[in-house]
Amino acid sequence: MKQILLILAAMLLAGCGTLYKITPLNDALPSEIVDERNYEVGKVRTANVGASMITRRKYILDRWVAYKTSPDKNCAFDVYNHPGVELPHEEGLIVNFKKGDLIQLGGHITLENRKYLLLHIAVGDSLPNARYNMATYALYDPETHQIYPKAAVKARSGIAVWGRCAINPIGTKFETLVREEVRMNKDLAKHVFTYINYDITYNGSSNDQINMVYREYDKKDRARTAFFQNLTYQVKDGKAQIRFRDIAMDVQKVGNQSITFVVTEDDSTVKK
Repeated sequence: MKQILLILAAMLLAGCGTLYKITPLNDALPSEIVDERNYEVGKVRTANVGASMITRRKYILDRWVAYKTSPDKNCAFDVYNHPGVELPHEEGLIVNFKKGDLIQLGGHITLENRKYLLLHIAVGDSLPNARYNMATYALYDPETHQIYPKAAVKARSGIAVWGRCAINPIGTKFETLVREEVRMNKDLAKHVFTYINYDITYNGSSNDQINMVYREYDKKDRARTAFFQNLTYQVKDGKAQIRFRDIAMDVQKVGNQSITFVVTEDDSTVKK
């Protein structure tokens, strides 16, 4: 701790400025409702025996900023010490990254009324000629895609901006990775549906009956066999009206090889 204080004191005396507060990167992105289906309400469809008449997958997709970023091309950070201050790296440093490499993000700081991401480019004890084990960061503006001309080092109470920092080639951009997670939202009061993942398969017809199978799956698309169900509906003159849960269908033509139908209702057509 004494060494860190000496370093920061030297930086402040050399005109490096004050300590900046680190804001963690824990901001979730807005959740998204995803609705995947193999049909359109009101549009005629034909399904062969053994094929899915209805496939439906509806869920809440949670998205949040990952703690890593990646350059769009091979690049190098060139960091020099502030004039008169040779800490924490005696001779500065050059750190190379390849396109697609993952760089750890250490949060962000607000500097000159702009938000800069902290790209973790080096730790002192991993570098030659490094005197102290202090993390070194480049400051990246995610809006302008520019590197701030000074680097930063992390202290216990914040970030000290110091020295000089450049990137080669100029104009290198960094993609902030986004992680996604499907959510079963049955416990979320703000949403009106639970996770939906099922299909209805046509199994042919016999004795004026349509035979179908309902299969349900979990969020990893694994079969929930306890929720499988055989469905049978009467046919008259090759036609039928079918309702199963929130799905309504008009069957226009039915045979042992295929079935032609129109979905007339689903949960998107039901008035709340």
